[in-house]
Amino acid sequence: MRLKRINDVCKRYRIDGKVRKLYTFSPRNVSYCSNHKVASTYWIQVFRFLHNDTPPGVQRPIDISKYYTHQIPLRKTKKPNFHDKVNYEETMQNYRFMVARDPYQRLWSVYIDKFVLLDPYFWNNYFELIRANFLRDFGDAKKSLLRNERANNSAPTLDFSSTSQFGKAAGLKHRPTFCKKQLSFEEFLHYIVATGESSTSAMDDHFQPVHIGCNPCIFKPDFVAKVETMNLEKGFLLERLGLSPDIDGEATYEDHVQREITTLSQFQFYLLINFGTPFSPCVTFKNLQERIITAFVLNGYLPLGSFDIISPLLPMEKDKFIDKLMQLVRISKRTAEDVHQQRENMRKEAYKKIPFQTLLSLQHIFKKDFLLFGYDSQPPYIYEDRIDFEIKKIFDNTHL
Repeated sequence: MRLKRINDVCKRYRIDGKVRKLYTFSPRNVSYCSNHKVASTYWIQVFRFLHNDTPPGVQRPIDISKYYTHQIPLRKTKKPNFHDKVNYEETMQNYRFMVARDPYQRLWSVYIDKFVLLDPYFWNNYFELIRANFLRDFGDAKKSLLRNERANNSAPTLDFSSTSQFGKAAGLKHRPTFCKKQLSFEEFLHYIVATGESSTSAMDDHFQPVHIGCNPCIFKPDFVAKVETMNLEKGFLLERLGLSPDIDGEATYEDHVQREITTLSQFQFYLLINFGTPFSPCVTFKNLQERIITAFVLNGYLPLGSFDIISPLLPMEKDKFIDKLMQLVRISKRTAEDVHQQRENMRKEAYKKIPFQTLLSLQHIFKKDFLLFGYDSQPPYIYEDRIDFEIKKIFDNTHL
């Protein structure tokens, strides 16, 4: 069904894009087209593991740290240029797969990963650009609102005070001491619209449409996995690569959550210690820990109210901090469904604040991803009640 949809869309529309990042495992004749923020860390870990391109002592792909996965140059892993004639011919003889993701979920994930949490590249290259773009396009009232929010050391989307709309949804009472250098989700999406409407190809590859970096009309995949169903589908692909579908070795969902919390927290501490300049002086050790808690609440791994429990204890030594987070997970006895539902609620709350015109622009920018990969361009959790309200507003304005 997925491949038929892709073939039909490729025939009906002109699909831009290339095959930008390709990984190949020749012993099993498998090629993978990679895109940022569509489970790419996991699959690069797998291909590094297959090529023994890992640090010492690695027993499974997920043992490779996020830093090593993305920052240490490849030594053995085969990463051919798809558009070279010889490589193209070889690739088209291989079993080919790629991964897709719902554009709305992907944008929310990018925002948390790159702007709620620390990322030296994005903080250096995008913070001021996004802010300047937003302020340029809005009037004095919006500028004044932002100035007041910054002066109060808060942020539009991440104000977790008990009186804020977002804070009430998260069940929090205390306001985190967020750095004044903070971006709202609205500012981020406004930048996506401003750049995407000019040229999707010129967008950063972390948030440009998936088809720009992995054009399925050119790559012609044999299988298209989806982030939303990855746990059900990755076993098949692992077997195709000659690995056990159980190689991750996570016996319980709590094991998975513990790995996510531990690896991401450790990576964030590493970034602050080793790349402090982009974040200094606005990010302290306490502020970083607040950001980590916030990210895990937004992603559903930590229960609502976690911030109020841990905040009075901050800052903590990093190992004790991670242990405290895991203690909360164990006490709350969270299931995969609990995590999923909270994550959905947090994302829904964030999108409720986004102007309707911005949402319509996102539909246009990511139109071909919606068509190619079968995602709903107007999901109910975002558009429920919004369309009727906007139509009524237009009708009322035309009858004044």
